[in-house]
Amino acid sequence: MDDGLYLRIFKNSAMLTASKVYTALVGLAYLALATRALGVHNFGVLILIHAYTAAIRDLVTLKTSQCVVRYGALCLERNSRADFQKLVKFTLLLDLGFCVLGTLVGMLAIPLVAPWFGVTPELAPLATIYCLMILFNFKNTSLGLLRLFDRFDLIALMQMLVPTLRLVGALGAFLFYQHVAAFLLVWFGAGVLQCFATVWLGGREFSRRGFGNDMNFSLQQLLRPHEGILPFIWASHINRTLHTSSVHIATLIVGALTGPASAGLFKVAQEFANALVKPALLFTETVYPEMTKIAVLRNFRRLWDVIIHSALAGAALAGAILAIVFLFGQPLLGLFFGAEYVSAYNVLMLLLIAAAVALATFALDPALHAIGRPEVSMRVRLFATLVQVAALLALVPELGLPGAGLAAIAASLVTALLLLFCCYRLIKAEPGSDLSVDDAD
Repeated sequence: MDDGLYLRIFKNSAMLTASKVYTALVGLAYLALATRALGVHNFGVLILIHAYTAAIRDLVTLKTSQCVVRYGALCLERNSRADFQKLVKFTLLLDLGFCVLGTLVGMLAIPLVAPWFGVTPELAPLATIYCLMILFNFKNTSLGLLRLFDRFDLIALMQMLVPTLRLVGALGAFLFYQHVAAFLLVWFGAGVLQCFATVWLGGREFSRRGFGNDMNFSLQQLLRPHEGILPFIWASHINRTLHTSSVHIATLIVGALTGPASAGLFKVAQEFANALVKPALLFTETVYPEMTKIAVLRNFRRLWDVIIHSALAGAALAGAILAIVFLFGQPLLGLFFGAEYVSAYNVLMLLLIAAAVALATFALDPALHAIGRPEVSMRVRLFATLVQVAALLALVPELGLPGAGLAAIAASLVTALLLLFCCYRLIKAEPGSDLSVDDAD
């Protein structure tokens, strides 16, 4: 059966890849301006304030977009218009409520954590205000709608908006006011604009397809049509949080153990490694809706084929990027950030190895979500996160930044091996999967 599956995945991935390449290059540019304007120590303080806010945002605010894709696909398959509208209302309420909760948590905890990260009493009020960025993160339902309706062109546009605004603002800060406050203001403003733009585009697409015409504000029986939605949301949230916040948690631990300057160097290495990680995330965004549609039809043999093809593509991309950074990583670090950041090369290579493992196995996580088993992925990532934190606490005091890179490799390997084992066994157990042991090789 050829219904254009791989063509759709390729087309959507190509759009998001183009936006990610643009995002990566522009991101390096505005970070280069920040490093040269602030110096290693103040740049590290900037990164730690942002990492703290982003970590609280990821930990507290729910990731409802995957829920919208999975349960929305079921509603559309059943042609159940009212159930789909109830789903959107429910996830919107969750988005707004947990954004408010996350903002309060972030603000109240600032006095307790600020001394660990080199945030002076003068900067503490600024860090508290920056936590308002968590409030403007209620875009996940709209993002899920855009993914469900195959509008990856609009998602790519939104992904390009933030780095563009940050670059323009960073250039102004570099020329006129070289202070941590200026760069935090720029990053805050860019995030707020992206949130409102994404919500508007998602709402417009929802209405354009006729679902908003008779939408009401009734909150009765929002959960009844969607069996198992709450466990799915919590498992998806914890799983996705562990996946995205591990970067911020690692930065905070490095900063707390070795100081803001080392955190700044670690952040620079992470940005280069993101050139490998971000393709994995964008492929997940494009593959997951297609996997969900396959799983709804219970075509598990084809689902496994998509996993295998995705692994081959991911491994090839990982190898190419590793080779390029191995050959040219040190000159590029010096070119973008200055000679004092070349010392981040060793940890950069270690982070890239960890990212290569993640890229080769990126399809396993969306496959588990597609078959309705996000709790399995959640448990795996929880265990891997504990491994990474333990490794960070043990290795960073002894080895410095390379210890953080080795911790990332350990967590990535644990995640990949356990996800592969669980995913294969669960898909094989499904009726009609027709998988043999040889298929896992």
